[in-house]
Amino acid sequence: MLNPPWLVSHLEEFDQLMVKKKMPHALIISANEDWGEDLLAEQLSLRLLGQSLDQNIANLAHPDLCIVLPDGAETKLDSVREAIKFSYLTPQLAESKVVLLKEAHCLNSSAANALLKTLEEPPPATFLILSSCQSEKLLPTIRSRCQRFHVKPDHEIARKWLEKNGILDALQSAREGGIGPLITFKEFESGNPSVHQVLEDIWDTKAPLSFLDLFLEMEPRTLTNYWYRYLVDMVARFVTQDARSSSAIDAILNFEKELLWVRKQLLDSNSANSRLLIGRLISKWYEIGGLLERSKKDNSQ
Repeated sequence: MLNPPWLVSHLEEFDQLMVKKKMPHALIISANEDWGEDLLAEQLSLRLLGQSLDQNIANLAHPDLCIVLPDGAETKLDSVREAIKFSYLTPQLAESKVVLLKEAHCLNSSAANALLKTLEEPPPATFLILSSCQSEKLLPTIRSRCQRFHVKPDHEIARKWLEKNGILDALQSAREGGIGPLITFKEFESGNPSVHQVLEDIWDTKAPLSFLDLFLEMEPRTLTNYWYRYLVDMVARFVTQDARSSSAIDAILNFEKELLWVRKQLLDSNSANSRLLIGRLISKWYEIGGLLERSKKDNSQ
């Protein structure tokens, strides 16, 4: 399991609370996107179960662990009901049971309301751990029933960690991506080209949709974050030029609206057709590449 150094102090704090038997039974672990809220919640869950941090919790079959994940764009009532039933069972192997609700901001209204009573009065020997990179979306009544632990970004420590792991362009990746270091690390480990490289490759090919499957493998939030960041940087470069193509600028601004709309569909709707939506974005992006190339030729004449 990853062990980013900026999470170490939080885990030490949890260890001290456990030794003193002061660990809150309902807590929210929050962070900016891709700064490790899920990872820290997993580490705490393993600690509470007396398990080693070296293992992947997703592969852990433990009778005292219940993990609740979103079903598509939302966490539904049935999943929360099952977790509540689990919370009232007697621990079988560990001293306590752990209910881990990842991406808690995805709780729909019915699921969130069903959880309130259990958060207010957790069953004996049960810990309810919610993780979220958008904790502001949680119901105020949920936030008020939990103790919050927030992971503060430490860019200098993250930069050194990325460089130590062989990611020499860590600063460039962070600037361009506009997201946290964990996804930068995971992308590097995957061996796949960066999103920014693929966006430029799309302009240089005659078969832009050949990149569709690569984009579909990515988490939609990460893909659209990178894409939007690239778009913002591109607009900034464009407006500094003396000669500009109004048609190209209009196309870029229209694409921005399309990108944000697709992002909302992918993140908030269970009925979104990812292949169709992302394929449409790629096709429009390819058209923008053509406009930019023609604008460049016109300006050079």
